[in-house]
Amino acid sequence: MSGERGIYALTNIFTCKSGYLSEDIQEGCIFNIECETVGNDCDTDEEVTISKSRFILVNSSHNGVLYDWNDLLDLEASTKPYMELFDVESNELSSAAFEAIGSPYDHFYPDDVTQLFIIDRIEIIPEYRGKKYAEIIIFDAIRIFAASSQLIALKPFPLKFEIPVDKWTRASEEEKEWHRRLGLEQFIPDEKLAFQRLCDYYKRLGFVDTGNGVFIMQNVGVY
Repeated sequence: MSGERGIYALTNIFTCKSGYLSEDIQEGCIFNIECETVGNDCDTDEEVTISKSRFILVNSSHNGVLYDWNDLLDLEASTKPYMELFDVESNELSSAAFEAIGSPYDHFYPDDVTQLFIIDRIEIIPEYRGKKYAEIIIFDAIRIFAASSQLIALKPFPLKFEIPVDKWTRASEEEKEWHRRLGLEQFIPDEKLAFQRLCDYYKRLGFVDTGNGVFIMQNVGVY
């Protein structure tokens, strides 16, 4: 893309907060992680925010209690798509997800997954795209927060085809301004092609398609 620019002294600033709680779900089971990525523009030397991202860490085992995956993932709209990864009756990784991984480890079993790390969204403004910054952000987040996560997951969907921020009833002016800076109108208008390119990108990073729109990757650092 024309107009691409470089960054030096790239820094990811993470903010981690405990997520949704209920009578049956205690603090420490779900964490919402926000990331703002800043750096100095190679052309202007100005410090700029180039990206905002969101991740979710879900623990099914906490303080000696084993929680039901479906109960945990049903708490927030952003985690509901990942209910498909787990079998309702056994509370284990589904056979489809387990087979999709094709783990090279003989000792990896469907009931091994007690911590799930979700890549919820990665937003990068236009002039800094195409520089592998998204890859840096993702693996930095995994390194810091997902050291004990057996599974990494995401659901690819082109941001261009989401409901525009200006249509949100509670969108702040800051959110609207950031949305304008993203320049989503510059993305290809063909939703099918945009989706395929996004899926291909994550496959290159090592993710596999489970067949239901959710992509997963085994965190080999745990084994």
